[in-house]
Amino acid sequence: MRNIINTFLIVLFISSCAARKDNPGVEYAPNMYHSVPYEPLSQVKDEEIGSWLDSNPNDGHGEFYNSNPYNPYGMTMKEPVENTVRRGSYLPYRIPKDSLELAAKIKNPIETTDEVLKEARILYDR
Repeated sequence: MRNIINTFLIVLFISSCAARKDNPGVEYAPNMYHSVPYEPLSQVKDEEIGSWLDSNPNDGHGEFYNSNPYNPYGMTMKEPVENTVRRGSYLPYRIPKDSLELAAKIKNPIETTDEVLKEARILYDR
């Protein structure tokens, strides 16, 4: 009899742990997960999201809405300016491969004076 009750309680406990679509659960600190300022890599256009947790009810949208109304298409991350160098890519020197003569024509825009070298040494040794 005791085994039947224990088995029934275990089955009841396991079946109560099922996830339901109508209950998303509880977020402990929603402001840590959904940032209030504009974030470049997230795009939330639905103004009703987070309306239950609204720190500023006068702004007309929920807490998690983060589309920038001043950029085209409500984007938070703007397109890069033309002819800019992508982060992590090579500098855009237009020199053919294995061209030492053209490479000799590139000049450093900073003059190598003693003052510049001292400042460079300080910055390098930091």
